[in-house]
Amino acid sequence: MTVQGVAGALLILMVIGLAACGGQDDRPPNEPAKTVDGRGAGAGTLTGNDVDPESTSVATTQPAATTQPTGMAAPPDAEDVDDSDDGLIIGDGIQVTCEYTLRSGDGEVLDTSDGRGPLKFVYGTGAMIPGFERALTGKKAGDHFKFEVPPELGYGMPDPALVQQVPRSQFGDIGDLEPGTELFAQTQRGPIKVVVREVTKDTVVVDMNHRLAGRTLYFEVKILSLGDGAAS
Repeated sequence: MTVQGVAGALLILMVIGLAACGGQDDRPPNEPAKTVDGRGAGAGTLTGNDVDPESTSVATTQPAATTQPTGMAAPPDAEDVDDSDDGLIIGDGIQVTCEYTLRSGDGEVLDTSDGRGPLKFVYGTGAMIPGFERALTGKKAGDHFKFEVPPELGYGMPDPALVQQVPRSQFGDIGDLEPGTELFAQTQRGPIKVVVREVTKDTVVVDMNHRLAGRTLYFEVKILSLGDGAAS
């Protein structure tokens, strides 16, 4: 499908407030406040980027939240690790509580649970990106490890169909649109962040690809506790 064809699928564009934003409030293991990014127990980066370009409306109700990475979460003290789950290992139906930090290939902190509290999710429910879950398989409380997630097990590669050209008139009187401005787009699965890529007199190009699409992800994770997901 062409970008123009996808653009025709836009239902409505309502701009209530826009401003350039410097960060994203997404947590890696499950996607943005999906109780880490979308579908799980966090609100962050780790969930998938399920966007249907045929049913997406760029409805900006407010700019995307700006967050400043605070650095790598310090390993918890011994008393912070719950030893009541002796014998449990991570597998389907297990509730996982962990701390994590996500970095880029050059060491930049892209996301972290530090300052927000640990991530909680039930393994095997689709709350997390595949590569994150796979790396945790068989781990137990107290394990502290690093791993890499390639794009195909993370957020995939950028999809050209998710780059849409929208009439500038649909943004009303907002005059501060510029490349890098972050907005919210309404989809059948809820709001997602989009980024303005280009602005001309008559059109605005917005990108609905996940901000981490096409990137290898470098995680450090500390498993704090495990439990029965059915009881949570």
